[in-house]
Amino acid sequence: MSNKEEEYKEIFLAEALENFEEINRLLTVLEKNRSDKNTVHALFRITHTLKGNAAGMGYTAIAEMAHVLEDLFGEVREGKIVLDESLFGSLFKAVDTLGALVNSV
Repeated sequence: MSNKEEEYKEIFLAEALENFEEINRLLTVLEKNRSDKNTVHALFRITHTLKGNAAGMGYTAIAEMAHVLEDLFGEVREGKIVLDESLFGSLFKAVDTLGALVNSV
């Protein structure tokens, strides 16, 4: 790996870990107030950004997982999916998987 590639990887990892922490924080906020549209929008934007960054770096598994979350938050944003208790359990598991994928880089 060239110095430039290593530098890009480090930048990606720093941003991805920051995104992962923010997704967890926002999910906790949303769990307490399920009608908070601003939080849903923020989750959509963060997962969208993470998807694009991962795809650009060639981290396909991260991009695919972020894409699934992005789609889900898009559906919530449009009122097609209603957040309930069981969905939050699955969301937290999905985000944990995303974090594990990021950490595996």
